[in-house]
Amino acid sequence: MKTDEEFYIITKNTKIKDLKEIYTKIDSNNQVQLLDMHGNLIDRNQKNIYRLIKNIFNKMNIELNINNKTIIASFSTKSANKNSYGNNTSDAIGKKYKNEHIEELPLIIANSTYDSTKPERRDKLKGIHANTKEWNYFINNIVTEYGIIDINIKISFTGEKHYVYDVSYKLKKPSQQGTNP
Repeated sequence: MKTDEEFYIITKNTKIKDLKEIYTKIDSNNQVQLLDMHGNLIDRNQKNIYRLIKNIFNKMNIELNINNKTIIASFSTKSANKNSYGNNTSDAIGKKYKNEHIEELPLIIANSTYDSTKPERRDKLKGIHANTKEWNYFINNIVTEYGIIDINIKISFTGEKHYVYDVSYKLKKPSQQGTNP
C-alpha cells in the first residue's frame, strides 16, 4: 500500500494487473476480493464500494485527452456517493456490473474517448455545481457477460481542476448491440 501522501497516475497504458494490486487480492477460488486502505479484506457491498472510492480512488489522477490536450481528473470525495450508489444514472444491469467490477473503474475512465464539453447551467449552482465552470463528457463501452455496456463519464471542471463526477453504466438494447458508441 502507498502512503496517504502518494498519488497514483492512471493512464491508457496502465495495466489492469498493476492497478488491481493496489486494492484487490485474488483469493484461493481465483475471485477478486476488495481491500480497504489498510490492506484488509472487505465485503463487496455499497458501503465498502463508497469507502473504496472515497479513500483510495480519490488518490488517483486519471489522464484523459480532450482534442489532443491532456487533462488530469481526480475523484472527488463529494462525488463518492454518486459513483458508489449510482443516483439512478445506471440501469439495473449496468449498476450490477459496475459493482461486480468496481476495481476496473479508474482504468475504464482512463481508456474512454472524449465526446463533448458543455458549460454549467446557471440554474444549477448548488453542491458540486457551484464551482463548476463546464462539463466534459467521455464515453466508453465494454463487452460483458451481459452484453455491451455503454459507459458515460461526466467530468466537472472548476477552472483549475477536473473531477470525476458521475460514471453511468447502461446495457445497450439488443437492437443497438452491433453499433459503435
